[in-house]
Amino acid sequence: MRRLASIDELRRSAEPFELAAWMAAQAQPRDDPDFVGWSVECGVRCGRGVRIGLLDSGLRWAHPLFARANIQGRDFTGSGNLGSSSGHGTVSAALLVADGWYRGLTTGATLVFAKVLGARDARRTRSAIARAVRWAAHEGAQVIAMPFGSASYCDDVVRAVREAQEAGSVIFAASGREHGVAAFPATLPGVVSVGAVGRCMGSGRPDVRTWGTDVPAANPDPTLATGSSVATVLAAALHILRQYAAPQP
Repeated sequence: MRRLASIDELRRSAEPFELAAWMAAQAQPRDDPDFVGWSVECGVRCGRGVRIGLLDSGLRWAHPLFARANIQGRDFTGSGNLGSSSGHGTVSAALLVADGWYRGLTTGATLVFAKVLGARDARRTRSAIARAVRWAAHEGAQVIAMPFGSASYCDDVVRAVREAQEAGSVIFAASGREHGVAAFPATLPGVVSVGAVGRCMGSGRPDVRTWGTDVPAANPDPTLATGSSVATVLAAALHILRQYAAPQP
């Protein structure tokens, strides 16, 4: 199992980078009851048979990193495509299903990907999120990850989240507490709010914490990712590996 010393090591390596091996090698806090980390059963599972909903910005859909991934995608922003210049959605998707020079945690799963960030205004973004939550639940996503948050409350998003929960989806959302204020929709009842270890600020605490500082990632080139958004995707993946996933074939 390799520890990553720097992004330069990631660029130089001739072997595929296994995110699972990196996580297994990390020291886990012993005094944090809310910490969600690696466990033995995670290492023998790949997410096969699971459908994961991911709401984010766009995705480098055609990149070789995702050539072997099973991805079902839909744009809710009105842009007419799944692309994005921010890279946020590509990083999130790679943590889950990338299978190339970089291997995500749940390569055997089906990614139900919704582009919701990047609409022309906040009202359209809120509408995109609500419609995407309903779509992901309708498509059978057992877990839905929303690695973002907002200070704006939206009744339609609340209703969509409740409907998805009633359909059986477990929803994870970024707490945003590295900025000192809990973010919506992580504040909703039943939503698992996620914070990054060492970066949670402000009053209260997220439901769970996991790694979220300098996590090796792909955008689709090597990068290091930090924040509660990264932690949200990792927490959702760990939940899948523990609760749903069949063993590696």
